[in-house]
Amino acid sequence: MYTYEATFILLPGVSEFENGKNELKKEFESAGIKVVKEEDKGEQPLSYPIKKNNRGHYLFYQIEAPAAGLTTLDKALKIKPEILKHLFIRT
Repeated sequence: MYTYEATFILLPGVSEFENGKNELKKEFESAGIKVVKEEDKGEQPLSYPIKKNNRGHYLFYQIEAPAAGLTTLDKALKIKPEILKHLFIRT
């Protein structure tokens, strides 16, 4: 198990954000990832438009995950419409 910092940019809007957050939790559970810390950074303007959105809702997680679980999660997140961008950094 490795420790990672994960940042997600979700669609702005209350219902889209809640749907995206619930999808993240489901994917974390299915990949065997343990959430150590969760921080909601709020809605912020984006530097450039992503999928025709000028704003995004930022979420920061500190997670513990096996390397195989992270690659599975990465593939699953790429097809989720609620998640605009994601980044994993090993600490």
